[in-house]
Amino acid sequence: MTPVRLTASSIDHISPIAKAMANIHALSFETGWSAQNMQDHLTHDYVWAMKDKDTLCAFIIIRLIADQADIITLATAPTSRRAGYGRTLLAHIHQWLPTQGGSILFLDVAEDNAPAIALYEKFNYERFLKRPAYYRRKNGRIAAYTYRKIFS
Repeated sequence: MTPVRLTASSIDHISPIAKAMANIHALSFETGWSAQNMQDHLTHDYVWAMKDKDTLCAFIIIRLIADQADIITLATAPTSRRAGYGRTLLAHIHQWLPTQGGSILFLDVAEDNAPAIALYEKFNYERFLKRPAYYRRKNGRIAAYTYRKIFS
């Protein structure tokens, strides 16, 4: 399967795809983002997705400013995990970003998110910073690792 670019069809209403993204995000993270927040990302950022027929399986949000990009979030529906969607999205971003002038990609990941850490390290991301108490959780705060990948 090939990633597809998602964009906002209208800024006047919340699209069904924004609602689907919010649902997947809520199932993937303790603090999910709203459909309005997803609509805003569809309008202002680069969003790539993996679909199975018409069903959204996974998505990644990228913010690109000048030559620096950030992975804002990467989320996979629970029923679609371990199917390679995250790997496919990252591989696609790694090919796409340099064509847009991007030379470096950053991301933050919770220190207890072992599957995500394994994925990023498999793609040779470099961990270079630990942010104490970065993410808020129901039972307190947790640190985040900041990673980067440089494209030459």
